[in-house]
Amino acid sequence: LGIQRVTSPAQYYRVFQLAVDLYVGDLFDYEDTFDGTTHQIRVKSCFAFTGVSKAGVAQVYHCGPFERVVGWFQALRLPVKISPEVGLCQMAHCGECRYTLSVEFPEDIEAAGRAA
Repeated sequence: LGIQRVTSPAQYYRVFQLAVDLYVGDLFDYEDTFDGTTHQIRVKSCFAFTGVSKAGVAQVYHCGPFERVVGWFQALRLPVKISPEVGLCQMAHCGECRYTLSVEFPEDIEAAGRAA
C-alpha cells in the first residue's frame, strides 16, 4: 500500500476495505456509508453470530469481529469512537448489528490542539 500512517479519509476507507477483504472475506456481509468522518456499518450476515447461534451461546457471546476492528485502529494509531461500544452480540440481543465509527485524522487532531 505504501501508507506509513493513515492521514486522510480516502486512505482510511481504502485500508478498512482491504482489512475486511483480507481478514474476513466473504464470511461477513455488510453495507456501509462513509462521509469522510463518520462510517456507518450495518451487518447483514455475520459468521460469528451464525457459529455461536449453532453452539447455543449467542446470548453471552462478546462481538469478536468488531473487536478486530478496534485492534486495527489501535495498530494504525487512529482515534476512532465506536458507537455503541463493542460488547455482547447485537444480532443476538437487538436482532440487527449496526455500528457508527467516528474517525479523527491526524490533521484534525493537530488543528484542534492549535485552536485550544
